[in-house]
Amino acid sequence: MNDTCATKPHYNMYGIAGGNSETFTYSYKEKIIFSLYYGIPVPTDYLRSIRVSGDVREVLTSSGEVQRSDPELFPAIFEIPIEAGSKLTITIEGD
Repeated sequence: MNDTCATKPHYNMYGIAGGNSETFTYSYKEKIIFSLYYGIPVPTDYLRSIRVSGDVREVLTSSGEVQRSDPELFPAIFEIPIEAGSKLTITIEGD
């Protein structure tokens, strides 16, 4: 039996409609492994960024400038364990 679990993405954001940033906050009742597949789909637009925080600690920050300077690293996958009772905040900026 396979113990891995795959889920479909809930958000596929190519831009922020009506503004320059969007923040999503989630609370978890049980421990999970959060997985994020990210990168800028249009390589000419590097004005975007993403930040991921677990509770109050920032655990990932990346921007289009990072992708421009190291394009071979993108798209990238980020995984982090989230403890039961924790909050996860994702902020996407750019247009």
